[in-house]
Amino acid sequence: LRYLRVPALVTLERPVATKGGLPNFLGPVTATFQKDYFDLTRHPEIQTAVANLKRSQLIVVGCETDVCVLQSSLGLLALGYEVFLVEDLLFTSTRAYDLSSTHESDRRLE
Repeated sequence: LRYLRVPALVTLERPVATKGGLPNFLGPVTATFQKDYFDLTRHPEIQTAVANLKRSQLIVVGCETDVCVLQSSLGLLALGYEVFLVEDLLFTSTRAYDLSSTHESDRRLE
């Protein structure tokens, strides 16, 4: 991401000590936030950080596709952003959930 000059905001679910932190291989990020809600847009400080990126298109990646990624994507769409999901960068702990069986690859969430 640094090579491409793409800013990265990271959100971690509280309590981070129990849920887990940021993997070392991600390298430097623009900012890291801890959150209490599935939807990152419910946190004013995160919403401000996203707005300060001055981007209209956002790529959302992460864990718990059926909860955190979904809720955050819907919140970002409601704020007027174009949201893109990268299937290979999504994860869920629910074994029965298969993103590829319910959505076309590389399709924008609408």
